[in-house]
Amino acid sequence: MTPIRKILLLSILILIIFWCLKALFFSLDSKNEYEVVSSELNGDSYKEILDGETSIKKNTLLILNEREQEVNLLDRKKILDSISNSDSIWQMNYLKATARLCNDLNQNEKQYIGFNLFDYFLHNPNKYFNQISRLSIDESDCFLYLISIQIKSNINEEGVSLKAIKNLTYMNCESCNQDQILEVYKYIDLAEKLIEE
Repeated sequence: MTPIRKILLLSILILIIFWCLKALFFSLDSKNEYEVVSSELNGDSYKEILDGETSIKKNTLLILNEREQEVNLLDRKKILDSISNSDSIWQMNYLKATARLCNDLNQNEKQYIGFNLFDYFLHNPNKYFNQISRLSIDESDCFLYLISIQIKSNINEEGVSLKAIKNLTYMNCESCNQDQILEVYKYIDLAEKLIEE
């Protein structure tokens, strides 16, 4: 091996050791110093909301942090009520919080939540699909079940046709391409068939 090659290999080895030591030093130095915030909100807003007065946003964050026992039933209902009047980050947070609670709701709560969820789906199908694609399978299945109850209710009790439901979602599907519209229609068909009389 030539002397130049030895010097080059030694330099590379020294650089690798340097970066490994630097990484080790910073990982040891920063342990347990910072709270990890798994949110699209910045850390200041997140902490300010959690430390602040009771609000829909605070209750939503409590549920997302697995502290749902601190949120009463009325406040849980208010979370989904707020979905249409919020920005996209909070819409997603409200949906995630509702999804986290979905399987534990009683029949009356599911009826109430289902009505609001169905209304959101009808008027924002593209956003709805974008947001439920980020949920777990159990959570999105629970939402499908709630939508199914509402479709059945609208058909059986209100006399609304499945075609009318599809037409309304079509009219509200902003910038949807043909494939997305077909997916919305398939979702509606699946929901309609999910609960057999």
